[in-house]
Amino acid sequence: LYMTQTFNLGFYFYINIEQCTYIDLADLKDPGVFKPLGIGIMMMLLQQMTGINAIMFYAKTIFEQAHFESSDVATVIVAATQVVFTAIAAIIMDKAGRKALLILSAAAAYLTLLTTACFALGWGPTPWLVMSEIFPTRVRGLGSALCVLTNWTCAFIVTKTFQNLMVRTFWMFSGLCALNVIFTAIFVPETKGKTLEEIQARFKGTHRH
Repeated sequence: LYMTQTFNLGFYFYINIEQCTYIDLADLKDPGVFKPLGIGIMMMLLQQMTGINAIMFYAKTIFEQAHFESSDVATVIVAATQVVFTAIAAIIMDKAGRKALLILSAAAAYLTLLTTACFALGWGPTPWLVMSEIFPTRVRGLGSALCVLTNWTCAFIVTKTFQNLMVRTFWMFSGLCALNVIFTAIFVPETKGKTLEEIQARFKGTHRH
């Protein structure tokens, strides 16, 4: 009896996993699928194009070239700043809204070049949260996987090319932060306080104002 129950339990989970993850090409024509998928992938691409990983990985080199007396201390301060502002974002995210934080952090990074603090306030944690909220259940696994793949591929490209370009990339990162503002304002939905059904209705154009 124990073995039978174990087998049945295993079969039950197998069936449900298959049901949750199986999609075909026809599903990609559904605006409730391709719109959140496109938004999720673009958010991950733009997240890395802020240059945050390159700045964090090469922080010591950047400060040395800027002739800081103690580049090690400055690097620690940068890392601590990211931790503090990420904690602040976690506290205010549900009150301020995802979209507002994304726009605020990208605009501030563009205008001030204070990339670490601004990134941690919005574009660091928020895309991961939005990604978990916009995908319908049946494509959540695939959508999340594609977003993560995009994120780390872009992280590799940015980090690999940063040292060769260095100063010029800061202006490029600043310009891309401006693009983040435009993309968020036009395409990214506000998901605060919304159910998955309401978010899906927005993507399909069936929501009521």
